[in-house]
Amino acid sequence: MVAAGQNLCIALEAAADLSLHQFTVMRVVSTNAINIASHNAVTRAIGVLQDTPNAVGRMGRVAVAGETVVKAGAAFSAGVPLSHNSSGRAIAATSGLCIIGTSLEVAAADGDFVRMLLATTTALGQV
Repeated sequence: MVAAGQNLCIALEAAADLSLHQFTVMRVVSTNAINIASHNAVTRAIGVLQDTPNAVGRMGRVAVAGETVVKAGAAFSAGVPLSHNSSGRAIAATSGLCIIGTSLEVAAADGDFVRMLLATTTALGQV
C-alpha cells in the first residue's frame, strides 16, 4: 500500500455505507453528511475519505488539504491536475471538470492507489 504524508482531516457523518470506498473522493450531500462525489462540473468535491464508515451516521474522516492516497479511476501521469469519475476515483482532469488536486505519482491503471496533493478549497476550479 502506498503511504501518504501529512494531511488535514475533518470528520463528517456518512450518508451511506462507505466501507468499500476508502481513498475515494467525497462530497457533502446534506448537513454534515458525506457520500461519493459524482462526475460532473457542478458537484464540489471536498476531499478524500481516509477510513471506512460502515453505516449511515457513522463518522468518516475526510482529508481536505495536504497529501493523501487516492484510488485511480484510469491511468494518468505524475504532476497532472486531477478530477474524479462517477465512482469517486481520481482521473486526469479534462475541460469542464472540477480540479481536486495534483497527482504525485503515475497511475498505471484503474484501481491503482497513488499519492496526490489536494487543492485547497480556495484553489479549486475547472479546467
